[in-house]
This record gives sequence, C-alpha cells and structure tokens, in this order.
Amino acid sequence: MKEFKDIIVGLRNEKDLTQEELSKKLEIAKSTIAMWETGDRTPTKTAYEAIADFFNVDIDYLYGRTDIRKKVHFDEIGNEYIHVSEETATLMNMVFADKQLQRIISYYSEMNKNGKNELEQFAEFKSMKKGNN
Repeated sequence: MKEFKDIIVGLRNEKDLTQEELSKKLEIAKSTIAMWETGDRTPTKTAYEAIADFFNVDIDYLYGRTDIRKKVHFDEIGNEYIHVSEETATLMNMVFADKQLQRIISYYSEMNKNGKNELEQFAEFKSMKKGNN
C-alpha cells in the first residue's frame, strides 16, 4: 500500500494544484503541506477529514489501507448512491434541469488550468463590482 505522502502528492498533482494552492483550499499552512509530502508530518484527524472531503476520497484511501478511492454506499433497499451535502444536491438538481448550465459546466471542465483561473478571476471581479453598486 502507498504511504500518505505519496497519496497526497498524487491527489494534488491530479488536480494540477501547487502546494500553495492546496494550502489555500484546505486553509492549512503551505509548510504543513510540504511536510506531509516529505513524510515529516502527518495530518490531524480533522485535516484527514478535510482532505478526504476536498478530494472526494475515503479516509481509508488516505491512510493507505485500500486502493479504493471511494467506497460505494447503498440505501436500505440496495440502491447504490453517493452521499452529497444538501447544497451539492440542490446545485446538481439545478444543473440537471438546465441544458444551458450543463453546457457551461461541460465547457468549464474541459478548460485548462489557465483558462479556469482567468474565469475565476473574472467571476471574482464581477462579484466585487456587483457588491459595490
């Protein structure tokens, strides 16, 4: 099985994030991320939970206990499901009901990192301008 330091590097690289970007997303010091990745330090239980939520993986995967990233969940009648927050479920329902929104999300998912950064900066700019009016 893999060690946490290798798992966190792999997950970060899959999302094409720098240590600094990941530290901002997790609200953890960049030096802490660096120490995790060298194996000099391991996360707290709370940090493990935040990492699992951010990367949408099972904590057992982060511990290196399994190669299965996400365990399958079943409801009481045996239907497979993925547990999501109420906010995520609401957003997903909005997306499924709106074809134009589906196209926008599809286009966004195909954009490269630079394009996504530019779009996020534009959205922040528009949001700031809207707040000043």
